[in-house]
Amino acid sequence: MPTDSHTSHQEVGHSVVVATTVATLMIAQQIASKAIRDGLFLTAFDVSALPRATLVAAMLSFAAALVVGRLLSTRAPARVVPALFGIHGGLLLVEAALVEAAPRGVAAALYLHVAVFGGAVVSGFWSVVNERFDAHTARRVMSTIAAGATLGGLLGGLATWVGDGLAPRTLLSGLALSSLLCAGGVRWIAPPAGDSGERSVSKSESVFAGVRVLFGEALPRRIGGVVFLVAALTTLVDYVFKAGVVNALQGEDLVGFFAAI
Repeated sequence: MPTDSHTSHQEVGHSVVVATTVATLMIAQQIASKAIRDGLFLTAFDVSALPRATLVAAMLSFAAALVVGRLLSTRAPARVVPALFGIHGGLLLVEAALVEAAPRGVAAALYLHVAVFGGAVVSGFWSVVNERFDAHTARRVMSTIAAGATLGGLLGGLATWVGDGLAPRTLLSGLALSSLLCAGGVRWIAPPAGDSGERSVSKSESVFAGVRVLFGEALPRRIGGVVFLVAALTTLVDYVFKAGVVNALQGEDLVGFFAAI
């Protein structure tokens, strides 16, 4: 009969396998969703609309980061993160159902939707992983899970490139399925303690506590300034690059091209 220690090792091993699988699927979906998002948006709209979309997406992403950060500090990631994946997948299903009837509306909604949920589900996943494994175990398994995420980046681009000829509805449905599978996987690996629900948090904390730290202290303010500058330069380069791609390809093969790069 297996000992408690053997059973515990088995449970950790199963959790590592599931976490690695989720990491692979999650990053594959991230890469694929960005390629599909850019392809659909630049097919439906002129490239001159991209700066406005990027600005709105950045503001929504910042607001979402504040809200999700607050949720993760007051409630167990085991509850919050599967819900985020589920909402993400549900929105993709709605967009898949509407894309043929309203391609421009779906292209715009998808652009904003991916910006809001993309970073949130990734950071939330790592919060669950950090709670699932103790420090000693984490040192052994993090490289395996990270390798799965790296593989996911390659598979996401490859799958989108190969499936470039598929209808947008099929591509979006595939993204939705992957998100729902991630929700189930994250729920499976979550520690039992994650079911406790609300956490004990100081009432003085608010959704803007991080903003006060960022602007109130010198070091975080300097780091934030560097990050902002790098992000701004990256956005400008990204816009120039995509404008050149649109002019060169004239709307053809955009999803496949963005997947390949």
